[in-house]
Amino acid sequence: MHSDLFEAMIEPLEYGENVSLLIRHAEKEIFSIEEDINAPLTESGRKMAYQLGRRMCPLTPHVTVAKTSPVGRCVDSLERIKEGMGFETPLVTTKTFGSLDPFFQDLPKLFEYYLAVGSKTLVKELLNGVPVPRMTRVDVGLRRMFTELIEDGSQRQGLGIYMTHDVMVAITVGYLSGDILNKDNWVDFLEGIAMINDGENINLAWRGRYLDVTDRIRALGREIVKRQRASCDKYQSEYPNSALRGSCSFYDHPIDLASEFLMKGLCAHGPISRGRRLGSTRTRTLSTVPRRVHRSWRIVGESA
Repeated sequence: MHSDLFEAMIEPLEYGENVSLLIRHAEKEIFSIEEDINAPLTESGRKMAYQLGRRMCPLTPHVTVAKTSPVGRCVDSLERIKEGMGFETPLVTTKTFGSLDPFFQDLPKLFEYYLAVGSKTLVKELLNGVPVPRMTRVDVGLRRMFTELIEDGSQRQGLGIYMTHDVMVAITVGYLSGDILNKDNWVDFLEGIAMINDGENINLAWRGRYLDVTDRIRALGREIVKRQRASCDKYQSEYPNSALRGSCSFYDHPIDLASEFLMKGLCAHGPISRGRRLGSTRTRTLSTVPRRVHRSWRIVGESA
């Protein structure tokens, strides 16, 4: 994990803000591409994950969610981090953070295409809007992931750790920031991103940059609201006297207002700014980064 990312999470958590950390697993054994899904961690990878946990000890009191892809190397990575940090939050496995799981439509045919082109080409095509066989559009798949992040954020205050795969980090970074990664700058082992609320906006912390992605995430929120509203309408028409009817009333609010509430659940309990348009992928300069993160952030273009 980049030191900038770790340092950037400390003060927001101390201020009571929600932070969602999406991180790639530790170093794995080199297997053939056909067998890669079963590749375990190397001994060095286990040690690195434990050492990262020790380094993250200052964040231990803030951990409220710990979820992982069900793939063994991800579970093992999060277990080692938990051992190093010493937090008590139970680990939960979920396919939402599996390798491309939110984007599957037909796994066997997708796997065949994956073997033919490789993960980096597949991610590039997905982000560029090229139809990928048996996969959803990138925004549809990310809606599935962000729905779970939103549900978690609405029920906790603190740090959520989500252990996943390189392609999931690369897709999220590419969609939110516009950075389409390649073999020269691909996601490293135990590298991740953090979604932080600075009191006004939702920001993406990634490789020493602080990106305002409020509009990008809000757009996903609108789509989530539309989808949930359609599901509620269908349910209410089939079961008009159901006791769950009241839980759907939230989605009767105007879409923009409802998505605002959802976004609060994703990254913070504080308000998201309203009434002004924000640049969806604006890179913050030193003068626009919130004052309390100046000490811990190296702005792009500055010397280390």
